[in-house]
Amino acid sequence: MARPKTYTDEDLIKAANELISRGKKPSGWRIREYLQRGKSSSIQVDLEKLIADGRIPEALNDTPSTTTQVRTSYELPAEIQELLDRKEYDISTSLRDIVIAMNDSIHTHFESITYTRIREAEAISQHAIKQKEQSEGEALDIEQTLQRATDANDQLEEKIEALQS
Repeated sequence: MARPKTYTDEDLIKAANELISRGKKPSGWRIREYLQRGKSSSIQVDLEKLIADGRIPEALNDTPSTTTQVRTSYELPAEIQELLDRKEYDISTSLRDIVIAMNDSIHTHFESITYTRIREAEAISQHAIKQKEQSEGEALDIEQTLQRATDANDQLEEKIEALQS
């Protein structure tokens, strides 16, 4: 059973219009960031339906105009280009190593949290089992006491009947 949506069509329309007014093309993840709730894939599906229904205007293409296009490449001397390539490689290697180290650290952290929760759950379970066993023992004692009281009551009733006859 699917969970109910945490947003309405009006929320999507408002968010999409806000993004369009900022010059950005609305998408599932942008609207998800704007709303701070919902699943971006379901938001994207609903957004496409609203655009198809004409409730949200189609945004302009994100391609920059030719008048504002910035030059992206420059001719560099071979030595500088080689040094730049080496630095780019070093930086990308360092970033990859940092990301791997962070991932390992996060994995270790969540593993320790999981083990802690498992130990807590086991302790709670063991405590519950001990309490159950103790309760069963007490119930057995009470049952035996009740049986003795019932037997004593039966004997007293027999004595009363014997005395009355």
